[in-house]
Amino acid sequence: LLPDALAKRAAALGQQYVASLTMGAGQFCTNPGLLLAIDGPELDAFEAAAAAAMGGVAAQPMLTAGIHSAYTRGVDKLASEANVRCVARGQDSDEPNRGQAGFYITDAKSFQAQPALHDEIFGATGLVVRCRDADELRALAESLEGQLTATLH
Repeated sequence: LLPDALAKRAAALGQQYVASLTMGAGQFCTNPGLLLAIDGPELDAFEAAAAAAMGGVAAQPMLTAGIHSAYTRGVDKLASEANVRCVARGQDSDEPNRGQAGFYITDAKSFQAQPALHDEIFGATGLVVRCRDADELRALAESLEGQLTATLH
């Protein structure tokens, strides 16, 4: 996410991010599990809009008990990593195999230094990586292993 796009439509992008992240309990191959963005007040506005949208997301059924278990382990691992902050979680559920959506945030330096942050979580959880500037975002994008999809705003 680049500052110009965020300046023009941070709230809409925040809502659309959550909708895409949580579609089908996040079990689509095009899930935006990793989001790179340039730090600044525009990203703060995006984060606030996405957090507000995330609060209204009900826990959704995952395909199997095994997938749900792996998802829960992945989210717990992400949440325990240094320099990772939980921005928002969706609603929890007592029903079996329901995935609680959420998104977390870290900085580019931490992302590069902690290989565990590169692990995909199959489900409705995303990691936003705050980059200092366009050069850091570009360098980080170039360092990523192959990705199925990418979008630039």
